[in-house]
Amino acid sequence: MLFAGDGSPVHMVQAPKLLADRGTTNVSALTPFRIVKRLQANVTPALLFARKAGEYSPLRCDQVRDAFMPGRAVLSVLQVTLSALIGGGLLFALALNFANVILRYAFRAPIYWAEEVMIFTFVWCVFLGAAVVALRGDHLRVELFEWILPAGARRVLGVFIHLVAAVVMTFVAWRASSLLELVLRLQQKSIVGEIPMAVPYGAVFVGSVLLIIASLIRAAQLTFGIERTDTRS
Repeated sequence: MLFAGDGSPVHMVQAPKLLADRGTTNVSALTPFRIVKRLQANVTPALLFARKAGEYSPLRCDQVRDAFMPGRAVLSVLQVTLSALIGGGLLFALALNFANVILRYAFRAPIYWAEEVMIFTFVWCVFLGAAVVALRGDHLRVELFEWILPAGARRVLGVFIHLVAAVVMTFVAWRASSLLELVLRLQQKSIVGEIPMAVPYGAVFVGSVLLIIASLIRAAQLTFGIERTDTRS
């Protein structure tokens, strides 16, 4: 929530109206930061003006920018954290594989549990990576019809796709939680390394939950115009 100069509440969604009034085209495709940039170029630099009750009241530019910073900062931290975990996991698996090769052929003393650990590490990396890609909106998709749709229709289609993805991943998370509960109750372990099977099944559950969150976030961003429906300039 933003506040105008007179203390009355003003929503960010009112800013595109001002740009439209001042001749800016394709306002719906602008991100908040581009809106701020356009406003800085079209309005008195010290002030922004938000439409309220038919009148413009002063609104500072940094208020518009900062209104979206906390949520975007949290998402950025989440993406960086997940990416660091994925990178660390891949480096760990690579180092373990290298050490296993050296020990196997140079000292005839292989690490017998190395293969299972690497497989489980890759499983975690895949599901965490899927969540990162979903947060960035970079999953592969069929764009045969999307390109010919107007901006509003693309936005609706994008929201629908993300909501369907959230529903599907909710089902996957539910089934994964059932399997996770089962292996925990049976105390099932891997054959060679005797690693609890809750480790790989936990990756499916955690990854599915993260994908649900990512899909809902993307749907909300498209709904409120915080993100564009495509990456075209």
